[in-house]
Order: sequence, then structure tokens, then C-alpha cells
Amino acid sequence: MNSTSGVLLPHIESCVGDYTAPAWLAYFQALFTQSTCSSDRAAWYSLLRCTFAIRFAIWFLVWTFCEYATHRWLFHSNHKWNPFFKIHQFHHSLSLESLCAKENRYPKPLYFVWFFDNVYETLEILIGETIWALLIYWVDPEVGLPLLCFHYVYELLATDSLLEHNAELEAPLGLAVGKFHLEHHRVPTSNFGFTIDLWDRVFGTYRASTGKKYL
Repeated sequence: MNSTSGVLLPHIESCVGDYTAPAWLAYFQALFTQSTCSSDRAAWYSLLRCTFAIRFAIWFLVWTFCEYATHRWLFHSNHKWNPFFKIHQFHHSLSLESLCAKENRYPKPLYFVWFFDNVYETLEILIGETIWALLIYWVDPEVGLPLLCFHYVYELLATDSLLEHNAELEAPLGLAVGKFHLEHHRVPTSNFGFTIDLWDRVFGTYRASTGKKYL
């Protein structure tokens, strides 16, 4: 790499010879060949890792916003022609005692095949979260696959009283779990985030839950 230039792209000619194709294309064609300078290859690997992290962060924010928007403006839009409101109200009709029961603390066998107790709860997760992760996978598979894996593991743990409905858990690190989510059950116009509380803070629907009792 040209150390005096202060830029990532090297002088192509010095590493891979003269190409008639554009320099950037020639470099990528030679990136995985032995003729590519090892220092330049390492620099590109570093750049690609950084680019992946940035893309993942951006898509993660997009995904969590879609969760928030679906929960707030679709599931909680009380209109006679909105079937999603009625689907979501089934969840809100359950008592906190049943939602927070310690016997429901760990994933049930059917959760692993993406069926959550009943059709209503399953549709909620599919419409509110999974479909958005699948769309991101369709647009950007490299980021979408680990995002889907994260969603799968997180949902297995969050759905019942281990995380999401744990009345003893103060929401850590901005996650939308424990008392944060139970405050939404107490005040349904607040705390719409499914995974993180960022968008509630941005849109003014955040309500503090620290130190409160729910059972």
C-alpha cells in the first residue's frame, strides 16, 4: 500500500500489474489471487469487516424501528377494520399473573418450530418481528442471516417470563424486557419496543419502570 498517500486503495500497478479494466474493478478481480499484495488484502478484509458491522448496525436499527412501528401503529390502532388490533388484544387480555408465572420461564418445545402457545401469539411475532427480518434478509442476505439467528434465539428466550414478562427483571442496557414491557401492559400507550427501548425514547412513548412492582 502506498503509505504516503494516506488512502486505502493502493497503486494497482505496483501490486497486480497493468489492467485495462478500471482500477477498482481490477483490484477486486485480483483481490483473492496470489498477485495481490498481502498488506492490501489484509486492509480490504479489515474494511469489509468494518462495513459489515456498520451495515448490521443500520439494519438492526431499521428492524427495531419496524417492530416499534408495527406494535404502536398497527397492533394498537383501534379501528373496526383492523384485525391486527383484535389479534393483539388477546395478548393484553392475559393476566400478568399468567404471563409472569415462573413455570413459563423457559421455552416450550413448539417454540423451536416457531409456534408460540396459540395462533394469536404466533401471528403477532410473525407480523411484528419475523417478517421484517426476512425482508432484510431478502435485501441484504449477509446481514439478514445473522439478524434472523439473533431474532430466533432472542425470541425463544424473550417470549415468556424469562425476559419479556419477568416481573423481577429491571430492563438492562436499553433492552425492552422485564419491567419495561410490563409497564406497557399497565399503560398500553407506552413502551412499544419489542427488542430495544430506543424508539420509545425517540418518539416520546418511553415510561420508566425501574423500582416498580407489577405483581
